[in-house]
Amino acid sequence: GVTIAESLASGTPVITTNGTPWKDLESRKAGWCIDSDVDALTSCLKISLPLSHSDLSRMGLKGRQWMENEFSWEKIANQMPSLNFSVSSADVSVL
Repeated sequence: GVTIAESLASGTPVITTNGTPWKDLESRKAGWCIDSDVDALTSCLKISLPLSHSDLSRMGLKGRQWMENEFSWEKIANQMPSLNFSVSSADVSVL
């Protein structure tokens, strides 16, 4: 999972398999999620390899923007107060 995030953050479109947490790749036009078989990979490569540098750059930019918007340190820091609240208000009597 981290390799995919790092690739997207660096502006590289990615190909990954279904069942990973990256199902939004295609809807965000940042890459492809495919089945884990040779036919799916072959089909995806037939689609992705002929793309122009410009098309791939646009996909890469969309992936980078996605990572910046959803997984930036600022976004994570803004989520920390709610996480702290849920942990501090949890019922720990079962422990």
